[in-house]
Amino acid sequence: MMLPRCRMTLLVRLGLGVVWLMAVVAMAGCQHAPVGSTEAMVARAPGTQPSALATISADELRSVLSDLARAHEQKLQLAAWVALPFVGPPVNASIKPFYRRMGEQQLEMSKQLREIAKEHQIDLAFRAGTDVAGRAMAIMEKRQEKMVRADGVADFDRDMLMQMYNDYEWQICVLQALLPTVKDAGLRAYVEASLKVHEEGSAEIVGYLKRFKIAGS
Repeated sequence: MMLPRCRMTLLVRLGLGVVWLMAVVAMAGCQHAPVGSTEAMVARAPGTQPSALATISADELRSVLSDLARAHEQKLQLAAWVALPFVGPPVNASIKPFYRRMGEQQLEMSKQLREIAKEHQIDLAFRAGTDVAGRAMAIMEKRQEKMVRADGVADFDRDMLMQMYNDYEWQICVLQALLPTVKDAGLRAYVEASLKVHEEGSAEIVGYLKRFKIAGS
């Protein structure tokens, strides 16, 4: 949701008893363009220091893993937002079980990745791109947030699921590209498990999208 590059912010306004979770921005983020904006491809040009966990450089591996960690966190925030009683988004009741499962799965994947990072001292902090593409991504997120905040029930479900589909498909591509480079057994187990989660999730999202007769779904 990925919530792919999203900027999800939890804003709690207690004065009027209103809780607003900005997972709509996560939705924008939940639509990962090249991992972590183009920073993963341009601004974060991989160095030459070899990684002990994969055949790619340590810098490139850190960049990829930090983006994967961010995607897990964003989906967790989206799942939490959907679960909020009374003040959550206008989600169709039939789709809520998907978000609940997503939260459980992403929590497990996040734990596995962070344990690997801790063991091998990998910094998972995300660094947003500052190039043109990175700034464009921030603009897109704001535009998508505005759209989703104005959505009714039917439009919200459709728009969010389309963003989620893009996110899941991007994660699948990243994980498939990363897997052949992995040498460490623990990291391989995480990548394979996360790949399975996202492949199954993508297929489930397609099923929901067909209800909206989305072209190409």
